[in-house]
Formats: sequence, C-alpha cells, structure tokens
Amino acid sequence: MWISLIGFTGSGKSTVGRALGSSYGLLCYDLDAWIERKAGERIPTLFARYGETHFRKLEHEILKDLLDHYTPGVLVTGGGAVLMEENRLQMQEKSFVVSLRVPLAIIRERLRNDRQRPLLQGGNFDERLSALYFEREKHYQFAHLLLERTDTVHDIHRIYGSFLDHLVKFH
Repeated sequence: MWISLIGFTGSGKSTVGRALGSSYGLLCYDLDAWIERKAGERIPTLFARYGETHFRKLEHEILKDLLDHYTPGVLVTGGGAVLMEENRLQMQEKSFVVSLRVPLAIIRERLRNDRQRPLLQGGNFDERLSALYFEREKHYQFAHLLLERTDTVHDIHRIYGSFLDHLVKFH
C-alpha cells in the first residue's frame, strides 16, 4: 500500500516524503517531477503554455498510472492534486493519505520569494495566497491522517506508525 502526502503548497511534502522514504526504505515518487519528465517541460511552462486545465488532466493521468502500475512507496503530490475528486478517490482507495498541515503564516514566509509557483504569480501575493489556502483547505480533509507539522523527524515516525496501524485495520 502507498503512503500519499497531500497538503498546501509549501507544507513540506517533499521534505517529509524524502525523509520518510529514506528512514523506512521506501521508494519516494514526486508527482510534479514525474509530470515534468513526461511532459518534457517545467510546471510553470506547462501552466503558461497550456493552462491549468491541461496540467490537471496530465496530473490525473500520471497519478493514476503511478498508483496502478508502480511499486508502492511514498507519493508526494502537488498542492492542487486533491482538487479533482477522482484523484482523491484514487488516493483514498489505494493509499494511506496523510494531510500535512501548516499555519498560513508559516506558508507565507516560506513562499514569499518563491517564483516557481504559477498560481501565486501576479497580483497581491498575500491576497492570492490566503484565497488559495482557504479555498483548498476543505479538499485536504479526506485524509486518513491530518498531521499538524511539528518537525520532520517526529512527523515521519508518527506517519509511519499510523500507516502500520492502518495496515493492521485494513487487513
């Protein structure tokens, strides 16, 4: 069974995913990296050239392919992967879903100078970030584990312990 990490942009999914994989000998798949590899372009370029709808379709296809055909491990999703109901259903059915939660103030500091996030570009950064944060918050609630981030070491042990408990209940 997979462990899927979801959460808002800048919540630490990549950091936690790599640490979790490394600590417990699990393969770690970064969905955004797989999208870029398949498309042959960086995500900001994909958004600029084809728009968000095209990107979300590609994201869905690759998410489904990974969950259906690759050796289970840790799946690090992009912050918007949960927007499509089909993606949420796929993750919930085929993985132990962990929502990494970080307060908006911390996200704001982490992303203030980040120019790689297409949906945060242009206009008033604080307004765009707040609107996106509160708009997406409800989409992370389907997770098996809602984890308020503390520190990476503590977080990965809590995730793995909860994952093992889930496996026992699941089987």
